[in-house]
Amino acid sequence: MHIGEEDSRSKSESVCMDFLDILVDHMVRRMTVHMDEPKTLAPISNTMFTLTDGRLYGLKGIRRTCPLQLTHEEMWLKSNNSSPNQDVHLAEWIQKRDTKLGDSIEFSFCLGIPESVQLRGSMAVYMLWATYDPENVRITLSDVSIRARLRLQLNMTGKMHLDIVRMEVEKLGAIRFEPESSRMDGDDEEGKYNNGFISQYASVADWLANGPCVHH
Repeated sequence: MHIGEEDSRSKSESVCMDFLDILVDHMVRRMTVHMDEPKTLAPISNTMFTLTDGRLYGLKGIRRTCPLQLTHEEMWLKSNNSSPNQDVHLAEWIQKRDTKLGDSIEFSFCLGIPESVQLRGSMAVYMLWATYDPENVRITLSDVSIRARLRLQLNMTGKMHLDIVRMEVEKLGAIRFEPESSRMDGDDEEGKYNNGFISQYASVADWLANGPCVHH
């Protein structure tokens, strides 16, 4: 009887995980169907560079690239603890000792683009502003996958709360930096480049991104 119960439980868990895999795949498909191509980005500015007129190409190719993983923890308010084992806020919780507060379920899965995703826009490098001009660039990321960790908190009061715990790069094939060719006014020569940083040092940027910056 015990073996039969274990088999039944194992089958139930397998069916549940299959359902969650299908649910995540469906949500990803619904998200990408209504996604603009290219995806327009707000201007980016930091201490190193600025990027304006940014556009992302290839996001419609997003799909789940690894099996879904799930962990479950019950949250209890124990009499020998001054606080619950999770950050749960319930009214008058001090009077609810040895009471179950809810459940915490953590999901982990990968979202990837097996082909490539490309960022295009006008970039200017701050520290070299006086020497190099703003330029139109292409930055291509090949075979990229990101692992997402989400936590769903189900309280006994009926409240639900979803947090993004972590997003991290799981896989990255290569990064390629390229200047966009542009025709100057009054110049019939095709493929002429601005005096920009990527135009001058694209090969160095490729080497740094795919070598030392990846392994260290």
